[in-house]
Amino acid sequence: MPGEVEFDRVARVVKLRPSKQLEAVKPGDRLLARVRDVQDKIAVLEALAKIDGTPLKYPRTGVVIARRGENLDNVVGVGDYAIVEVSSIYYGLITFDLYGHALGCIASLCSRCGSILEKRGNMLECGKCGSRERRKLALKYGSLNQFIEEMVRVLEGKDSG
Repeated sequence: MPGEVEFDRVARVVKLRPSKQLEAVKPGDRLLARVRDVQDKIAVLEALAKIDGTPLKYPRTGVVIARRGENLDNVVGVGDYAIVEVSSIYYGLITFDLYGHALGCIASLCSRCGSILEKRGNMLECGKCGSRERRKLALKYGSLNQFIEEMVRVLEGKDSG
């Protein structure tokens, strides 16, 4: 059974109290997210884990809205992994911030061939096809493997405890 049933015979009300709480995502939380779609003024991202390495049981979908006069093609690309901050939740719609300090892409894919882009100065360059692209980079660009290792440690800790 998904929860505990309560009967109030006087008020003629039945209530179901859930036995499990969903992990809360709230404004201010920093998350690891994957970019699903990018348009000129809006990008759709899927949050996969909290920054402390705790994976989300159910990925959360949210959007990043471009700043005035900016095109999101120069900020993120489809398939990129980024550190985002939850800026607001309005009727279930999550808005992510990508512009804050230490936020941005930590792993990016080439839009031409799909290879992982390497940081060269303030640009990203594809080692396979030579394409050069611009992204909003996190301070720890290239650290996706560290996040994955941290998630594995967190999951192993839950299994043994």
